[in-house]
Amino acid sequence: MTHLVDDLFANQLKPAPDVLTTEEVARLLRVDTSTVIRWATQHTLKCVQVGPRLHRFPKWCLEEFLSDTAKNTQHK
Repeated sequence: MTHLVDDLFANQLKPAPDVLTTEEVARLLRVDTSTVIRWATQHTLKCVQVGPRLHRFPKWCLEEFLSDTAKNTQHK
């Protein structure tokens, strides 16, 4: 992950469970759950779909998403 993501989210992600719910991801990123679902359906944020409307987000997927987002922001 980039230094930006490390600095901003390392403390929040360390105690997080290895697999997060949609609500947990939304709370961590301070966005609405519908935003997390949109990212998942657009395949921007990887997840495991465990039901028709039920997603689980491994912590490594969230770390990858944050790192990619930070890299894209730095290049603009």
